[in-house]
Amino acid sequence: MRLGNARHKNLIRLLGFCHNQQQVYLLYDYLPNGNLAEKIGMKWDWAAKFKTVVGIARGLCFLHHECYPAIPHGDLKSSNIVFDENMEPHLAEFGFKQVLQLSNGASPTKTMQET
Repeated sequence: MRLGNARHKNLIRLLGFCHNQQQVYLLYDYLPNGNLAEKIGMKWDWAAKFKTVVGIARGLCFLHHECYPAIPHGDLKSSNIVFDENMEPHLAEFGFKQVLQLSNGASPTKTMQET
């Protein structure tokens, strides 16, 4: 499975990418409600916490067990969990760095968000 074809409700959608000699730029869906790192310390009810944890687990389960070959996330952290307009969590930055290494030495160190 190619990363661009990995579709799951708890994965951010990669719309495309472009590159030059030094950088690779990744284009994602725009998710308006920030990331988990920004929300740590805020008061959440149990339903919101449960929805977040289950969404993260479902996204990881999809990457690890439903993709062939399996796609290890490789960089799971609070800033790589982003929320859509319904506060549904989406995993971001999964596997792209490993796959998009270019033969000219460019590396995907910049990301962009788009609607």
